Amino acid sequence: MSCELSVVIPALNEGASIGELVRRVIGESTRLGVRHEVLVVDGGSTDGTARWAADAGAVVVRQPGRGYADALLAGFRHAAGAYVATMDADYSHDPDFLRALWAARHDAELVIASRYVAGGYGYMPPGRRILSRILNAVSRSVLSLPFRDLSSGFRLYHARAL
Repeated sequence: MSCELSVVIPALNEGASIGELVRRVIGESTRLGVRHEVLVVDGGSTDGTARWAADAGAVVVRQPGRGYADALLAGFRHAAGAYVATMDADYSHDPDFLRALWAARHDAELVIASRYVAGGYGYMPPGRRILSRILNAVSRSVLSLPFRDLSSGFRLYHARAL
């Protein structure tokens, strides 16, 4: 693999803000001292998102289909890293937290940055936060899973788990 860490960011009409996010992700990855790439998977944006991302240093992947799952799959197919992080393009995930995910990479093949553990956080409107907590609680119970935050998009995968 040509790099240690690929960061996949699905995006749709994020405009200029995607450039700042890409720069912050590159900065944090550089501070980690790992060979890295940032892949912005563009879902057909009409506001220049792809240009802003590329100008900031990201590799832009054109999403062939529609939706979040398709964007992730496109990113996974293009990722060259031994580890692949995913995060949202809307700044609901702090790029500085990549350090904590990276530090935990040897503990599991999938590390999930949960908003619902002590010290966890993530920007979300109040109504969405309540619905997310309910959905996660029901899913945990029905599926008998030990995870607290099944819907978090801020994750680190070992590439062999993909």
